[in-house]
Amino acid sequence: MRNIFLVGFMGVGKTSVGSVLAQKLSYKFVDLDKLIVEQENFSIKDIFSKFGEEYFREIEHKTLETIINYTDSIIALGGGTFTFERNRNLIQQNGISIWLDCDLDVILSRLSNDTLRPLYSNPKQMQELLNSRLSAYSQANFTVDVSNLTIDETVNNIISVIRK
Repeated sequence: MRNIFLVGFMGVGKTSVGSVLAQKLSYKFVDLDKLIVEQENFSIKDIFSKFGEEYFREIEHKTLETIINYTDSIIALGGGTFTFERNRNLIQQNGISIWLDCDLDVILSRLSNDTLRPLYSNPKQMQELLNSRLSAYSQANFTVDVSNLTIDETVNNIISVIRK
């Protein structure tokens, strides 16, 4: 089976959903951001502040290239990964992409106490960032609106979508 790539904005639940989905499908779970943190020995926020976003995006792409040929894996992407055409092309050629869409109000409530996200600052900035990413996210193979769903409901919806 091809890999399943979870796409979406920060705070939509890609990691939480991905780990449960992987268990249900007996797949391996891979969190791209976690791999980068392990590889670089810095948090994502520290990589952004010490080396800049361009450096991070290059590392992100190279890490994606190293895992792209995995099989039977659920891969949770970082919020910006799918916004770059070269990453989208790799993903679309090597698996199924599923956009976990979510209302910004829900995202903001989930992120209210999160200080680890380098691109999170305020609601207006978040709305602008989300708007700038929507056209990329909409290129995913499937979309699941997770705004009012539990993790289990989201996982069941994803399984239903990929089995059709």
